Amino acid sequence: RRNVSAVINFAKFREERVARYEATQGESVAMEQRYRAAQRKNAELKAQIAKIERAKDSDKESEEETKAAVAALRVKHADASRRAEAAMAKKAVASDELNALNAETAKSSAELAAAEAEKTELEAKIVHVDPERTATLKLLTQKCAEAQKRLDEATAETRDVEARLAGMKDLARDIAKTTEYMEEVVLAHRKKKEASTKAKDAKKKLAAMEERQYEIEAKVETLKRQEANCAEKLNRLKSQGELKRHAAEASLKAAKEELEAVKARKEANTARSAEENNQLQLLRRQMREAQETHAAEVEALLKNFASLREQVSRYHAQLADAMDVPEK
Repeated sequence: RRNVSAVINFAKFREERVARYEATQGESVAMEQRYRAAQRKNAELKAQIAKIERAKDSDKESEEETKAAVAALRVKHADASRRAEAAMAKKAVASDELNALNAETAKSSAELAAAEAEKTELEAKIVHVDPERTATLKLLTQKCAEAQKRLDEATAETRDVEARLAGMKDLARDIAKTTEYMEEVVLAHRKKKEASTKAKDAKKKLAAMEERQYEIEAKVETLKRQEANCAEKLNRLKSQGELKRHAAEASLKAAKEELEAVKARKEANTARSAEENNQLQLLRRQMREAQETHAAEVEALLKNFASLREQVSRYHAQLADAMDVPEK
């Protein structure tokens, strides 16, 4: 009975250890899966950082070129600004000149119109020409010619100023385009700086991920060692369990053999007891028969003895009679 209890207790103990080992195994598998996922995430981050670094390396070259271009553009911009300021000053002067020329042109046009009117009036009166009026007419004609010349010169100068103004407008558009391009370059440079900042942030994240991966690897190694220890303990428990099981089986077998022997002895004793009972009954029966025979023999002997005594008594009586001896 004690051996059977030991076997049952060992079976329960083995089931508990196996359940604990399976739970540890499940946790180890889950940690292994999380570790694999972290490795994949780490590989993705490394690929992204490598891509960013390659872009950064290529951006460094373009950044140097961009810096040189920006410096050249700044020089050009400063020169263009100076030229624009000079052009604006010239424009102001030209505008003033143009206004003056326009005023002078208007004045000349008015004078020309007046001269033309006066000429027409004089020509209408030419029928009655006198030397004084003829001189006046020539003077007016000369004034008209001079006014026309000044008007033509003012018109030419006005066209020249307008051409210069158009050139200044083109220069202003070029300056605006240059300024816009510089703003685009500055924006691209800012974006590159932001990309560099993102690369630094990605490196920090990668460092954090690598540290987390190192912690996970350490934990996985710890779990693997625990798993190995559990497996070793389980194997040792299995070995001990096998030994105990063999010992328990041997004890159980010995107990069964002993039980069988006891049963056999009991059965033998039962058979022997039955035989002894039979023998006892037989002996009792033989004893009863012997007693009965003995009693019969004793009774017969007593009867014979009584008969013999009676015969002896009769013989004594006869003898006494024969010898005249009185009976006692």
